[in-house]
Amino acid sequence: MQKGFLGVIIIFIRVIHKIWRKRDISPLGKMLLEKKNVLVTGASRGIGKAIARKFAQEGAVVYAQGRMPGTIEEWAREISGDIRPLYFDVTDNREVERAFQKIGQEASSLDVLVNNAGTMPYETMQTVTRETMEAIFQTNFFAVVNIIQRSVELMTNPSGGSIINMTSTAAIYGAAGRPIYASSKGAIITLTQSCAQAYNPQQIRVNAIAPGYIDTDMFRSVGSELIQWIIDDQLKRHGVDRIGTPEDVANAALFLASDLSSYITGQVLAVDGGMTP
Repeated sequence: MQKGFLGVIIIFIRVIHKIWRKRDISPLGKMLLEKKNVLVTGASRGIGKAIARKFAQEGAVVYAQGRMPGTIEEWAREISGDIRPLYFDVTDNREVERAFQKIGQEASSLDVLVNNAGTMPYETMQTVTRETMEAIFQTNFFAVVNIIQRSVELMTNPSGGSIINMTSTAAIYGAAGRPIYASSKGAIITLTQSCAQAYNPQQIRVNAIAPGYIDTDMFRSVGSELIQWIIDDQLKRHGVDRIGTPEDVANAALFLASDLSSYITGQVLAVDGGMTP
């Protein structure tokens, strides 16, 4: 009898914990993106994964894009929330078209777009090839334009929508080791400001986030020596006491996606601990 009663208590606690994780997560006491339909590109890992998780926990229906089948499910099962994996190459027009057809059929409308997918090769001005330059801009710029165009067609809600483009602090102060990457992200800043003007009559806000040094797999791929130099020379010189986390960027994205930023558009929000002047 006692064991049976204890089992019921344990099940009850697990149910309450699941509900608590799903709903009681906003400091304002409510879910900030409840019933919003969202597309997050580059959501398999790193910043995109953190954003997709955060949005799902805040009540959104999240279409999480990745390239390799199964990579979204690997983390989606760990959380409470509505995560819907979408696997396609953002640079492939046919695959992008099929993905948006699926979103249109299931959700009928889109409220938030986060353009996070990107590439960041380390090539100097003297080593970069035309092929590499075209590949960088194909992913970091042209794919973003294409996805914005298709997303706006689904942003039919009278209250408008929110588009968040991922740029970089490298676009603001340059990057000697990756000048073409920095240039592609600079183009995203101009695109963001232009789209904010173009879509303002439709109540669609367009903003950008410029992450600094964020602890992701892509960041760690530069090697331990360069990371240590970044910590010792770059961060400490600016009084920054740590490398940023994907969750830091996700929190900024949540603000820009929600009604908390309803009077903000055409802006670039640096998430870099204060390194940007």
